[in-house]
Amino acid sequence: MALGCIFPEGLPASQLGVEGHTARGDFLPPVPLANRLWAGGRFEFDGEVALGATMDKRSKVIRVEHKHGATGDLVFVTVLHEIFSEGKRRIREEHDIVYKNPSPPAKGLPAPPADDGPIARAMWTPNIIQLFRYSALTFNSNRVHYDVEYCREVEGYDSVVVHGPLSATMLAALASRIAAQPLRSFHYRARKPALLGDSLKLGSQVDGRSVHVWTQLPDGNIGMEATACW
Repeated sequence: MALGCIFPEGLPASQLGVEGHTARGDFLPPVPLANRLWAGGRFEFDGEVALGATMDKRSKVIRVEHKHGATGDLVFVTVLHEIFSEGKRRIREEHDIVYKNPSPPAKGLPAPPADDGPIARAMWTPNIIQLFRYSALTFNSNRVHYDVEYCREVEGYDSVVVHGPLSATMLAALASRIAAQPLRSFHYRARKPALLGDSLKLGSQVDGRSVHVWTQLPDGNIGMEATACW
């Protein structure tokens, strides 16, 4: 999420794939499946980083798994990012990427019913300007976030896709407001993509020193969910 703002990869177009991502076979493995999606991740915060501090990022692929799901072959790649400052690790992130061929979106999971306990809700409707600015801020050139024809003809989506990390960022901000103090961890998982024009409900349910947060799609299913601890 935020690491994309701190360490953007502004590669020339010649080093990008047809979808706008970094070409495969350099750092990431050359998986021969058309779609590449942000599946989720896990953040652990070991300490605060002072404003203006020098930071060092170290990344490596730690896991590659091939699975066969209801929609066909899936390849999960987990990348470890570690951020160091003043010789100490401050942030540890495991970033999950899933590769798949074009297929209808997964059915997803229903959001918790209101009788599961006290649930707070807010509304968020992403717009094209917000998606453009987030792409610019994170130097994300993936065409699913701005090219409608590419979304429909190549990746099988009805409209432009809302960035998974943007939804996760909104949930992390919500969790931070609820905690009213720095988070110690933030684990999130994408369930079903949100599309431009969707009005999303942001839900939250506190459990001691942790909170479960999620985005609820118009069809009632969860788009992104996360658990934050402080």
